[in-house]
Amino acid sequence: MKKRMLAMLLMFTIILSMIPAMILPAAAELAYDASIADDSVYIGGVKMEDQTYLPVGGTAPVSEEPEGGYAYVEFTLGRAYVTLNHYSYEGEGFTYNTTDGSSAVIFSNIAGGLFIEAHGQCSLTNTRDGGAAIVNARYNICLQGYFYMTLDADYGIVSPTTVDYDIEGTMSITNAVFGIVCKNLENSNFGDGKLKITASDTAIQAQESVSLYFEEVEIVAGKKGIVLT
Repeated sequence: MKKRMLAMLLMFTIILSMIPAMILPAAAELAYDASIADDSVYIGGVKMEDQTYLPVGGTAPVSEEPEGGYAYVEFTLGRAYVTLNHYSYEGEGFTYNTTDGSSAVIFSNIAGGLFIEAHGQCSLTNTRDGGAAIVNARYNICLQGYFYMTLDADYGIVSPTTVDYDIEGTMSITNAVFGIVCKNLENSNFGDGKLKITASDTAIQAQESVSLYFEEVEIVAGKKGIVLT
């Protein structure tokens, strides 16, 4: 009888812990300005062109590979491929919603998806107060590469569809309200990567599924670690 009561109490606790998920803000359903072109990619507040580089601290894309860290963009088969090579940025990024001031360090409006491959030490910080994201794409996001990347913003990675990863390194999302917000969080391969998320509200919020295949996962969340809405 005692064991049965404990089992019922545990089940009630689990059900109760899931209730707040239904009232979490739909962070993946952020509004975008209608004036943003359908083939746009912005990095660090700069609109990128096909096969161009953005040096660390740069304010305009260049055609030649710069010395030091950089971001590189190439459009292929309707997809946007972004390479971050020892790239760092600190600022307010691109404002994709002028009504509420929401912004992202990397923003994509490419229907074929956003593919980010990072190498080396990368650090991306969005300094905007409220509505700040690191990566925000209207369609799929794929993260891959061997790197140590630090993402510092209200929202780490946001997509209304799928976030796919194949990481052999460490990705740290710090000082977030929500770490990762998407429909599905999936993996391409069983990697040796490490994921660390520190969020005041929820570390990972997904609508349908979450797959975590990392060598090490460290989550510190003020309210919820992983939530399916």
